[in-house]
Amino acid sequence: MIASTPIFVITGQLAAGKSTLARAVLGRYPFGYHIDVDGIREMVTSGLASPLEWTDETTRQFGLAITASAALANVYANAGFTVAIEGGVDPAAMDDALTEAGLLDRRVGIVLRPRLDTALHRNRERQNKSFDTSILEGVMR
Repeated sequence: MIASTPIFVITGQLAAGKSTLARAVLGRYPFGYHIDVDGIREMVTSGLASPLEWTDETTRQFGLAITASAALANVYANAGFTVAIEGGVDPAAMDDALTEAGLLDRRVGIVLRPRLDTALHRNRERQNKSFDTSILEGVMR
């Protein structure tokens, strides 16, 4: 039987350091699996709803990505991996999805709240995005 491993849920504003923290936390475990909610959402190949112009479809697609994240977490956690799910998600929605997957009791929640100037600086320095991150500054403010 595989011992229970934690499921870290890391959320916070844009450019807060969620991915960086997820990698750092998982690096402390022998088996780690990083789930990027935005990465899952962005796998939509046509009809992707932009979070910069929030609509009912954006809400639906984020909900699907959260549900899919919990399902992936279930597969990997039950195989002995420590999991970090990260994204700018509503913690209550993630808790609902983890409850449905039977994982809520393993959840360790982390909310990152850097100062705005720190997040804006991090956003300007990011090189892991395929678009000009300056378009995010208005939303961040």
